Amino acid sequence: MNRLKFLFLSLRERMPAGQVRVGRKLSRAALPDPHPCPSPGGRGVLLLLSLLFAPFFVAGIASAAPTPSGVAAIAAYAGNWKGTTKNFATPYSKAAKTSDTLRNDCWSDSDFYVCRQIVNGKPAPVLSVYTYDAKTDIYHVYSVPAHGGNSADSGELIIKGNVWTFPWEYQHDRKTVYFRVVNVWSSSNTIEYRQEFSADQIHWTLMAKGHEIRDTH
Repeated sequence: MNRLKFLFLSLRERMPAGQVRVGRKLSRAALPDPHPCPSPGGRGVLLLLSLLFAPFFVAGIASAAPTPSGVAAIAAYAGNWKGTTKNFATPYSKAAKTSDTLRNDCWSDSDFYVCRQIVNGKPAPVLSVYTYDAKTDIYHVYSVPAHGGNSADSGELIIKGNVWTFPWEYQHDRKTVYFRVVNVWSSSNTIEYRQEFSADQIHWTLMAKGHEIRDTH
């Protein structure tokens, strides 16, 4: 998938088996992007909104400035980004190196945070809609197709300090395979991200890793 592709790329956008696209919950071998994108996990994606999508922090962000709470926290993904990603050969991904420019166009109200990701000049086919459940301290991400559909894909985003994680799972050969895109913010303008899979949620295999930096020009 490409970098953190702002988890906007719909944390759930479906991809052909064997390809890596950051984050989302899969109904088949569709995988998300390792970018900090605001989309159901991204698929960017994140995925992607949540790239895939996650792109998301490390202690650097917390000490840099007060961290917004609720859906306002997702504003960290807004703006222009440049990223590079290295994908590894695994049963669910192919080896490759990529670089992308991302723009996350976002808007919000008190209950929703919405983002549209543009990757290398091409708008993503979905909107990523974020909500926040204060009782569970979990963000929910919904991917809304541009041309409609039966229902929106959904995913979760878990924020713990400067580490933002988009987890998902799918059934393969009657077994559950777990995936996650992890975004670690080393500052408010830089994200280190990785995409992994696991059979037991204890031992994780790296599928992709990358780096994104905010373009402030």
